[in-house]
Amino acid sequence: MEKISQYFDEFKKNFLPYLRENLICIIIITNSFAVLVGNIFVWIIKRNNIERALVYILEFFFNSMLVITSGIITATFRTINHIMIYFFVNVTLIVYIYFIYYYLERISSSLAFVGLHTILLILLIVSTWICREGKSLFVIINPNKEIDTKIRKIYMWYYLQLTLCHAQILAAMFSVDTYISIYRTDVNSPIDLWKCIPWPSILLCIIALIMIKGVRNESKNIMIVFYLISLTLCVYYTYNLIADSKVLTSQEKYVSGYILETTINLNLDVNSFFITIITMINSIICHKNFGKGLKDYILKDELKDFKESYKFKDDLDEYYKR
Repeated sequence: MEKISQYFDEFKKNFLPYLRENLICIIIITNSFAVLVGNIFVWIIKRNNIERALVYILEFFFNSMLVITSGIITATFRTINHIMIYFFVNVTLIVYIYFIYYYLERISSSLAFVGLHTILLILLIVSTWICREGKSLFVIINPNKEIDTKIRKIYMWYYLQLTLCHAQILAAMFSVDTYISIYRTDVNSPIDLWKCIPWPSILLCIIALIMIKGVRNESKNIMIVFYLISLTLCVYYTYNLIADSKVLTSQEKYVSGYILETTINLNLDVNSFFITIITMINSIICHKNFGKGLKDYILKDELKDFKESYKFKDDLDEYYKR
């Protein structure tokens, strides 16, 4: 009995802290696997109509890749703000599956995926609460870090830029659903398939890549490209908002499902528009801080972390210790 008790104590001492530290990552990996399986599910239920199936598979594939990308970002940073964005990304996926495959298509088996992702989201909330120690809503800077007050203020905007970079994934998911809902038709030629590719979402992914690189490298050229793409997206969102508003305020009678879909698209475009505007404002602030030491601080800080993690000892070290 003493040995069993000893083994149990060792288990609590070694395994439970490891599980607690990596519980969120385990849930994210499980959720990513479930999303990938969802692509097979879409193919199975739509395989009898290959022309229509291609559009649904393309839409679900883009959404699943965005969920997985959001999961990777969340597992990397593991802060509350990134977990919140990942939560809303998955809520968007759940609403999308329920609305398209159950409400419109009346496929009852889709509720199994809705239930599975809902359970995983509940587990994510529980695991976040378990691992809540040392976390705050926006963890700007490690309080143990020694950092100049001036750089601290600049770094705060850079850290917010990292969060907004993750938010582009959420806006991209909104854009996938709104864009493909317009072109959710049979694919009879490569041109039809080309039209169904959600280009706004691809532009948002490009933004997510260059908005951080531009600030880190303090590159004005990259920031100009970022501003141009962002303005293009704002024009696209404005066009969608006007088109959706015309449908909702029209005197013509539409199918109730179409009215609901248009209302959802309107709300998604509004959210995407505001995410893009907020990102542009924060990027302008970061742009104004170019040349004030952030680039050198980031490089120095990363080299410091590398040096601390790289510990090498050889026989000579042991010899001179004697």
